[in-house]
Amino acid sequence: MAVAQHDQRWENRTGLVFAIDNHIVDGDTSAELALKRLHTDGWIELALTDVTRTEWVGAKPERTAILEQLAIGYVEYWGPLTLDRSQLERSKLGTPDDQERLDRVFGILFPGTTMEASRVQHTYDAMNVATAIRYGVNGFVTNERRLQNKRDAIEAAFNGFSIFSPQRALTTSNRMVAGWRAIEAKGR
Repeated sequence: MAVAQHDQRWENRTGLVFAIDNHIVDGDTSAELALKRLHTDGWIELALTDVTRTEWVGAKPERTAILEQLAIGYVEYWGPLTLDRSQLERSKLGTPDDQERLDRVFGILFPGTTMEASRVQHTYDAMNVATAIRYGVNGFVTNERRLQNKRDAIEAAFNGFSIFSPQRALTTSNRMVAGWRAIEAKGR
C-alpha cells in the first residue's frame, strides 16, 4: 500500500501568516525566494487575496498562465465584493464592518482622495490590505514603498497588523523559526 507524501506547504510551524502582493508571487529577489522557501518548507504561510487574480486580468494569457501555476501553492482569502473592482466569482458579500475597514485602510494609505477619484491600483492596494486584516493574518508583504511608508499608521489603527517589505517579513520569519528550533532542541 502506497503512503501519501506529506506536503509541507500546508504546515505552519511558526504560526506566521502573510498575505502577499501579486508581484511577490513571481518575485525573484533573495528575500522573496527565501520567504517562498519557508512557506514550501512549512515554516510560515503565504496567502493571496482575491485581489491578486483580479490584478492579473489584464495580463497577457501566457503570463497569466504562469502566475496561475505559481499561485497553486497558496491559500486564497476571498474579500468582500467591491463593485467595479472585484471578480464576482472570487469574492463574497461584505458587511458594514468590511466597508468601514476598507474605507479606513484607504484613508490611511491614500489620504485626501476617495476610491472613486483615485487610480484603480490604489483601490486594489486598499482591498488587499483590508482583506488581509479581515482574515487576521500578521501582515501584508509588498515591494511598494508608498504602502510600506504607511506601516506605523496601519499598525496603530489595526491592532498591530503590519505592512512588510519582503526583507522585513523574512527577518521576522527567521526570528520565529530560530525560536521554534530552540524550543524543539530543548525537548530532545
